[in-house]
Amino acid sequence: MHVLTAEPITKQDQQANIDGWVASLNAPLLSRLMPVPDDQEASGPADSTSAKAKRQLEFANGRRCAESLLKRLGNTNQVWTNDDRSPAWPLGYTGSISHSRNWTWAAVTQKSRLNSVGIDTEPVIDTQTREEIIFEVATPAEWKACQETALTDDQLFSLIFSAKEAFYKCCYPIVQQYFGFEHAVAEIIDEGKIKIRTHQSHPCFGQMPQSLEVHYRFTPENVFTITWMEPA
Repeated sequence: MHVLTAEPITKQDQQANIDGWVASLNAPLLSRLMPVPDDQEASGPADSTSAKAKRQLEFANGRRCAESLLKRLGNTNQVWTNDDRSPAWPLGYTGSISHSRNWTWAAVTQKSRLNSVGIDTEPVIDTQTREEIIFEVATPAEWKACQETALTDDQLFSLIFSAKEAFYKCCYPIVQQYFGFEHAVAEIIDEGKIKIRTHQSHPCFGQMPQSLEVHYRFTPENVFTITWMEPA
């Protein structure tokens, strides 16, 4: 089930849960999930120095995850950074990196197997934040279309937010064009899967996939989303 109980579950159990879920998708990619140590998690307001240090640590952890996967595929190159801050994958490879205050996650594959990958992980967003930005993330029509689920309102919001992020990260390397939440439409939610469609107002509509299936999984504190595009 995608809705978990409130019973205590260790990070090791959560990691095994997510690792098993990714493996069950049968996608031709390698994935690595790494928990953030408890003493590095955000526990309250942070000043600019500590926030910068946390971002640098998250960045380094993400690159380390990705490079460990590349090595398993026989490539020892580093993952550099493009001018737009996206990962610069070695020739012939593609992937995606994500991190939250709880987890660092990477997925890598060969371009001959998948054209692009997008992953995201987000903490389940609190009710106050959801109410403040709910219509920045999706339209009233989208929320209405996605209401018939077993998810709480906070879980549903976090899922759609994360699914659109994964969709963006999968499509951006193809079109090389920034686009917003309004250009990705949440249409259908099924057990463990949500459909994201490209809106006709997208600036690169002709280059975009019509839609992608984004797979998802919840832990007690986070949602994980993943999608990919097959080679043309």
